[in-house]
Amino acid sequence: MSVLEIVEAAPEHDELLYRIYAESRSAELSAWGWEESEREAFLRMQYELRRRSYAMQAAAAEHSVIVWNEAPVGHLIVEEGESSIRIVGVALLEAYRNQGIGSRLIASLQQKAAKAGKSVVLSVDAANRARRLYERLGFRPIGQSVPYTWMEWIAGDEQAMVLHDSARTDRRFVSRAAGGEGGAFPPAGEGDR
Repeated sequence: MSVLEIVEAAPEHDELLYRIYAESRSAELSAWGWEESEREAFLRMQYELRRRSYAMQAAAAEHSVIVWNEAPVGHLIVEEGESSIRIVGVALLEAYRNQGIGSRLIASLQQKAAKAGKSVVLSVDAANRARRLYERLGFRPIGQSVPYTWMEWIAGDEQAMVLHDSARTDRRFVSRAAGGEGGAFPPAGEGDR
């Protein structure tokens, strides 16, 4: 049985979180022709600036590590407000992409939001392939801040995708973050790979 967990990020996760960030920028930086040491210095600086920016702009956000079958595979930053759950950041290590992990993760946040009567909002770079995933999961564009598109999912939206049938699951979702609760993770649909 495959298990997906969300654990509160701790200092021992710092190098993993940096590695996830560095992987997300690797294609972009490889085109620049820099030496490895130059890329590393640039990425470390950018990672630190991003970390500080998140601390200022989303001070109440929960920073978590995504764990798949006991292996840390990604990060998730979520900020919950009165009327919405905002996905501030989410990324998986390249080796774990296109396996339905992200779909199940987002679907769990949608289920949590639906139970609380909230929407789920996020922003995505217009060129990011993840935008298609969000659209499949029922997110709709609500604004633009070039190069980002703001998207929102609202439970009950007739155009939104019906969430996966959680009664038919062989996977479990466990949240070990402070005050978190676990629940069944819906199985991946046909388009989630």
